[in-house]
Amino acid sequence: MKYFGNRQDVLKEFTVEEKELAFQTIVEHFNIKWLISLKFHPLQKLWNRKDVLSTNELFSFGTYLHNLNSLNAKWVKEQVKHIKSDHRNNQQGAFFEICALGMLINAKQKIEPAKGNNPGYDGILTVEPEKTMRISIKNYGLSAAHLEFNSYSYQFEQNLIAVLKEKRISKIQLLIDSFKKFPTKDDWKILNDGLPDILQNFTGDLKLMGIPEKWGIILTGLHDTKDSFHEDFNSYTLLLSSVYKQNEEKNLFDKLDEACYNLTKHSPENDNIINSAFIHLPETASIISCKDWVNSYFKQYPEKPLTCVILYQPTIATDLDTDQNFINHCFQIIVRDDKFSRWNVNAHNINFTPLVGKVSMDPAINIMTFEDNEGKRTIDLNTRYLYQKGNHYVQQEEHPDGTITGNVYKLASGVFAHSVMQPFKDQRAFVLSGHFPPDDKLLIL
Repeated sequence: MKYFGNRQDVLKEFTVEEKELAFQTIVEHFNIKWLISLKFHPLQKLWNRKDVLSTNELFSFGTYLHNLNSLNAKWVKEQVKHIKSDHRNNQQGAFFEICALGMLINAKQKIEPAKGNNPGYDGILTVEPEKTMRISIKNYGLSAAHLEFNSYSYQFEQNLIAVLKEKRISKIQLLIDSFKKFPTKDDWKILNDGLPDILQNFTGDLKLMGIPEKWGIILTGLHDTKDSFHEDFNSYTLLLSSVYKQNEEKNLFDKLDEACYNLTKHSPENDNIINSAFIHLPETASIISCKDWVNSYFKQYPEKPLTCVILYQPTIATDLDTDQNFINHCFQIIVRDDKFSRWNVNAHNINFTPLVGKVSMDPAINIMTFEDNEGKRTIDLNTRYLYQKGNHYVQQEEHPDGTITGNVYKLASGVFAHSVMQPFKDQRAFVLSGHFPPDDKLLIL
């Protein structure tokens, strides 16, 4: 049975057989009945979506899974068990172990998953005979504070939709920022309870307001540009943001410290075998700040048996010139020069081969673009939690020959245009939507 054919596909550099093999491998390890279950597991979410981003993630994961299974089927079976568990940290850890080791498979080096009962490391990289690197793999996903912000933001969005219907507001943009501190439960309650008053007598004109010491609020109307909005539907764009919770960066550095400690506790080094940590960073982390922290760690603990730290931050980025999305695989590799050069006497490169996207040393940056009388402008949104959602309901186009057409498209991450269709005036209108990722977020890479 074929599992790839009905998906959106931009993977033109791979054969149909390669793509089918990746998806078939996922089915063999996870079972099709489990995959099609509509639950909250990230792999099931991706399988039941058909958009390009889900295709790219699944193809990458399935290919890594296939390649690693040929190296150590027992190890892969154990990782699949962790992925199917209900424990989020175990899921994310196993996903990244497969992806991290999978990216290191290529003809210029040899990679092996660690055998059981090896505390401190997860894989062995060999660049030439008798020159090996132990790799400890850590996946640091979104922090508890970021997940909390997303949860409260989603609840606010549902409240907004209800109030827009009640007040019959058909076109609105809201930008709401917690500019002083990370919002508490009470701060969210004040914002939700105050929403009817905030939207009272909204005319579509620009309106600046706020809740003192808590929220800054900008309201404005949505304006017809490419298509006309349908007045019977509630079109909106919502951007919620907040400064980081206190100690967000410190908490990440504590985790980095723990990862380094666990590796160095069990694994001595020499000129033929060194230790490394391969660390997946969340999108909110500053990879440059983390690089500085690692350099400071190396200086503070020169005796520690840790020679290399690989920082990795995959994100969805947008080329502002072409408006095209791509997966940005940002790597920063930090080494102790003296120890690394003694180990790597023949100057081998460590090669990473992600299957989809671009490899870069530059992280993606969060900016908001908008146009005013002075042209296109941007606002820096780094060091902030962000929640962006929107639904624009646009009217069908009626042509002189009696035909009608509708446009569906993505405007930004989490913001979509839906076409409201009504072929016959005496029938109810219906809404057509496209197959797009719910937002520009990676779930398993």
